[in-house]
Amino acid sequence: MSSNLFESAFWDTDIISTAGFDVLCKRLREGKGSVHNYAEFARQRAAIEEVYAKSLIKLARSMVSKNELGTLRRSWDVLRTETENAGYLHIKAAAQISNEIEKTTRDFKLSQKTARKKTEELVKNRHATKLSAFEHMQKSRKTYETKCREFDTAEKEFKTAPTSKDVDKLKAKMKRSQEASEAADVAYQLSLTQLEESRRQWEGEMETCCKHFYDLEKERILYLRQSMWAFANIMSSLAVQDDELQEKVRCSLEECDWGKDLEEFVRTRRVGSQRPAMIGYINFYTGPRALPAAAVHSANLNSGLSPDYLPTLQRSTKPTSTLLQQLHQQAQPHQQAQPPPPPQSRMVSLDFIVVARYTYQAQGDQELSFNEGDFIRVLDNDANDWRRGELLTQDLTSFDPPIKGMFPAQYTTRYST
Repeated sequence: MSSNLFESAFWDTDIISTAGFDVLCKRLREGKGSVHNYAEFARQRAAIEEVYAKSLIKLARSMVSKNELGTLRRSWDVLRTETENAGYLHIKAAAQISNEIEKTTRDFKLSQKTARKKTEELVKNRHATKLSAFEHMQKSRKTYETKCREFDTAEKEFKTAPTSKDVDKLKAKMKRSQEASEAADVAYQLSLTQLEESRRQWEGEMETCCKHFYDLEKERILYLRQSMWAFANIMSSLAVQDDELQEKVRCSLEECDWGKDLEEFVRTRRVGSQRPAMIGYINFYTGPRALPAAAVHSANLNSGLSPDYLPTLQRSTKPTSTLLQQLHQQAQPHQQAQPPPPPQSRMVSLDFIVVARYTYQAQGDQELSFNEGDFIRVLDNDANDWRRGELLTQDLTSFDPPIKGMFPAQYTTRYST
């Protein structure tokens, strides 16, 4: 596009008018303001990025999880690490914006100001010369017109003089007026020549100004376009790099396995596999006897006594005859449900596997403790529902060393594969 776009659009028929020049100067001042605002935008944007980056780094370093473990712990560490790396990326972006956008924009603004002011001063000087020549021409013209009117008056008086004596005086006056008018005419024409020369010089500078201001505006628009493009590229690259960091987090989360984490928790924090055994009912008259929960519940139902009433009976230190009868009635089901103590009779050799229905706590060194669901290999059996067995693992293998002892048969049931 030609610079004639400016050269043909900012003129005025008034020889002393500066309307076109004023419009151009105002446009360049507005452009200067736009460049300043863009530089300030870049400065504040870089500051925001820096503050955000430092906040990310501080956040990542402060959120250390000491209690998490397993694959989730690794994913959490990756998230923290990549958050800190994102902070470093934003610090780098802030430096890029500051150096490549803000600094270069301020330098560009200064160069435009220098070029603009030089051309602006030349046009202003030419306009001042033109204005001075115009004022001088106006003054010369006024003097010329005055002298012409004086000559006309003197010539009229000379032609209407009444006596010869007056004629000589008026003739001399007319001659002086004629010479003055001729001199004023020369001065007037010379002022016009000077004004025209000033006008042509101003016009030349104005044309140069239009071309230069056109080039400055073109340069400004192209610079801001290119600089904004560079800014967008910085932010776009930052977004891509941010997404790459988050992709690392996503890849880490794909490896997160809740099952492995729970296994890791059990492996590193386990306490034990045996649960607390049931506390058996202790009859005041018949002595201690461990009973399964089902037997106790059945006994309570058969006796007709509520669970709240049973502890009251157990705490009684001086029972009445009625109370003794109730205790005796209550003890009968218990004695039927619970196994008798291990007998001293001859054992019958067996070899099969049973699984525990209830948890049983050994009442002596010769008895075997086990939990509900444990496997036991039966080694011997007697006629009183007591068996001697060996505790097995969940894989149906022996412990090292073997764990053997007596146990009540009522607590188990035969295991079939």
